[in-house]
Amino acid sequence: MMILGIDPGGTTGLAMLDVRSPREWSIETREMPADEALDWLHWELLHSGDVDLVAIERFFISARTARLSAQHDAIEIIGAVRMCCRATDTDMVRQSPADAKTVWPDHRLQSAGITVRGEHARDAARHAALASLRHCGIVLGCPE
Repeated sequence: MMILGIDPGGTTGLAMLDVRSPREWSIETREMPADEALDWLHWELLHSGDVDLVAIERFFISARTARLSAQHDAIEIIGAVRMCCRATDTDMVRQSPADAKTVWPDHRLQSAGITVRGEHARDAARHAALASLRHCGIVLGCPE
């Protein structure tokens, strides 16, 4: 099962989690500017055929969000991903950032063997790991 975790934004975090079992998995993460992320996501979701499930941050625009920044990049990425998932019949789940950080805090990521540089890539890894648990029933352990 290939799970794509996404932390959308001006700097977008991406995590490809390949899960075969709780102890047999691998993860690749990256961060990139929104425009590059859109191109990468377009390829991965429409052409590669590798992704089974997309786990993306559920984005809320609150009064605080509006005051701090408009976050157009996050909204555009979420919309593009949604369109690509519909076009390829790929399941997409939206998850709150709070749930991802509560279930997969830094120390739990490390104990599972997930070490990621970059805040956005780490958040994308949290979303992929949370989707593995909630939607596939797999709790990641240290890879062998």
